[in-house]
Amino acid sequence: MSRIEKYNEDNSIGLDTRMAGDMVVHEKKVKKKVIIPPFAEIKLPESQAVPTPPFWGRRVLQKEDLDLDMVFSWVNQRTVIKFHWGYKSKGMTKEEYQKLLDKTVYPAYERLKKEFVDKGLFEPTIIYGYYPVRSNDKELLVFDESEGWNVDANASTKSFDEVKDKAVGKFSFPRQGRKPHRALSDFFHHDRHDILPITCVSAGSKFAAYEKELYDAGKYLEYNMVHGFSVELAEALAEVAHKQIRLDLNIAEKEGHSLRDVRMNRYHGARYSFGYPACPDLEQSRLIFDLLKPEEFGIELSETFQIHPEQSTTALVVHHSKATYYAV
Repeated sequence: MSRIEKYNEDNSIGLDTRMAGDMVVHEKKVKKKVIIPPFAEIKLPESQAVPTPPFWGRRVLQKEDLDLDMVFSWVNQRTVIKFHWGYKSKGMTKEEYQKLLDKTVYPAYERLKKEFVDKGLFEPTIIYGYYPVRSNDKELLVFDESEGWNVDANASTKSFDEVKDKAVGKFSFPRQGRKPHRALSDFFHHDRHDILPITCVSAGSKFAAYEKELYDAGKYLEYNMVHGFSVELAEALAEVAHKQIRLDLNIAEKEGHSLRDVRMNRYHGARYSFGYPACPDLEQSRLIFDLLKPEEFGIELSETFQIHPEQSTTALVVHHSKATYYAV
């Protein structure tokens, strides 16, 4: 970069050797202070009926309990192909891209599907369960399954102060800095027991070893394709679990009443995983592990709260029809 040195007749001052960028006056941005109103002044979502689940506590589904073809139908193929595999249409005509998909991409996708099953790599586990909860501002208190009910008339309506000491754990969520100042706990009742479905799923531990084998052999493209596909298999299992929950709670009114009816959006309620804006604290995954005990099936939480195998994920499910995704 060139610069023009300013001449000054006073030799004691010397040359002005500042560069142009040094002379730009930068205005310091003042971060606007976020003011969240008192909880009593926040408008909460409308109160809705609380569904009664078919059971309380956890339920486990494994390979022998699942139709693998059905699970594959829940894989977001577009995400696998464009995001993980990098096959994008940029710089190509519509016809050229379709030819690439038909001749190269789709055959590879079908080949890997068959390979995952034939080699026994895909060993799915779905653990999901229902637990009674109460909200308290930004907190959601969780109770033992024995606090559940078989008909809504039997659900606890004791005051919050009467039941709070019975909680076996609690989740805490950040509140939005702008209207409507939402926190996930707002979607649950404070004055009576509500229900929180939680999930933990895994595509199995064999993918990691197989991916290492491919990488060590220098088969980097195949490694990338297997890894991207296997990660999305975990997401597919999470979608299957969420669909089963909607069926169990009878809130799949605008969907087909079968796990084969794939619906990845525009459904009743929402699914949230730790690490995302509405629930960013990974450490709170510990409570899900305490309740569902996925360690019994080879799914573990590290000291830094990462889930192993990598092709695994957990989630909280909110049954409220107004639940949506938002930034904090």
